[in-house]
Order: sequence, then C-alpha cells, then structure tokens
Amino acid sequence: MIDMKDVGARCKALRQDLQLLQSDVARDTGYSVENISSFETGRNDNARIMLWYVAHGLDKEYVRSLFKRPVSYGLKEGDEILCM
Repeated sequence: MIDMKDVGARCKALRQDLQLLQSDVARDTGYSVENISSFETGRNDNARIMLWYVAHGLDKEYVRSLFKRPVSYGLKEGDEILCM
C-alpha cells in the first residue's frame, strides 16, 4: 500500500522548495486549499493533485517506486486472484 503521508510530506517539501503556497497549487489544479492541505498530510490521494507535483519536479524515481509492485503485492497467503 502506498504511504500517502510520506507522499504528501515529499510534495509539501517540494512546494516549499519552490517557494509556492498551497493556494498556488490550488489555483493551478482547480482544487481548494483544503484539498491541497489534505493531500500534503496524507488524508487525500487525489491523482490530479499528485500529477501537479510530478510536473513540478517530484523525484521521478520515487514516483516510479510507488507503482512498481509485484502482482502479488498486498495479497495474503490463500487470497485468490480473479481474472476477467
């Protein structure tokens, strides 16, 4: 499972390094400052907000690592995989 608190913290650090406010991100993404705050604290996993951070320099290797998971990731022994 992706640790959204870690993702949010990295995104917040990037925004601060860029000397931007949450209101700047909100304006660019069309979301409220509250949504941006929720994302940066790990309470919101909005992909559109994450893409803004990726476009503005979030470490690409870190992002790649979030999604490189084996097919069995998150499954417990005995779980079945349904294919359609």
